[in-house]
Amino acid sequence: MMKLNAGQSTGRLGERWFQYVLPKEWIFQQPNVDVGIDGRVIIIDSNKHLSGLEFDVQIKTSKEWLINNNFTKLEGIKLSSIKYWSSRLIPILLILYDEKHDTGYYNWISETWENRDPLDYIRSQSKTISIPINTKNIISKQSWDLIKADVLNYYRRIATSYEKLNFIPHINKLITCIWYLQQIITIEPQTDDEKLQDKINICISYRNLLDILNKIYEQYSYLYESDFSERVKKFHDSIKVDVEMFIRDFSEIIKSENSPKIVLINMEIFKEKTPLLILKVLNLLMEITKREGIMEHLFTNDME
Repeated sequence: MMKLNAGQSTGRLGERWFQYVLPKEWIFQQPNVDVGIDGRVIIIDSNKHLSGLEFDVQIKTSKEWLINNNFTKLEGIKLSSIKYWSSRLIPILLILYDEKHDTGYYNWISETWENRDPLDYIRSQSKTISIPINTKNIISKQSWDLIKADVLNYYRRIATSYEKLNFIPHINKLITCIWYLQQIITIEPQTDDEKLQDKINICISYRNLLDILNKIYEQYSYLYESDFSERVKKFHDSIKVDVEMFIRDFSEIIKSENSPKIVLINMEIFKEKTPLLILKVLNLLMEITKREGIMEHLFTNDME
């Protein structure tokens, strides 16, 4: 009979506690494979209807978290986890469960970077890192309303950002490309046919991604004639160079609109490079939305 080691047993304790304190109407879904999160929560509204809101959860458990000035240290975080968390489009709630006091602290992953760009962590030479975690947010019955409001505001910010852009069709396609690449990274194919299809999808996703970036560049050039359009063009070219490191003859593949039939990909380099490339694309999108917000504000002031 298989036995859980001490770490696994402690981890399961935190997961069971979280599911117990979760509002009974909300749905907790465990992943079918180990993809770097412990589950996904689907928020159900007071009328027991699907709200359309959901978030992922990462639960860390300790016998007792050592707290100093409302902070504790989350140590031994793998660099691969940072890459995965940073490239997610869905908000991730980090839960620290304290077994001794039977309580939990929560933070959004996006708020735990200590005002540092997660790329700084990724570029570091360390295999693991430590992150300071605020312990002011304690899980209680009242905290779920705050968490729900945070999730709602997160998706509202995304929707508002998209509305400020004239690139909504491009953004949607770009997100689809990122989603496909994330799926290929996290789910291992079981058959040779699935492996071949994964490689074809990788080529198509990166080809589409570059095509969309080029269209964004063209729109910026046409609408604003700013230096930023040249930055987008250079970004496009740098992504292409990186992809050519693991897809053979990628320059020829992107010239064709047909699906490639034979694809040679170094999957090890693909899995190493792609999380960072995804994060770079997401950072570019965030910068675009910030620029659009600033420009809209300036136009409003001019009109006044």
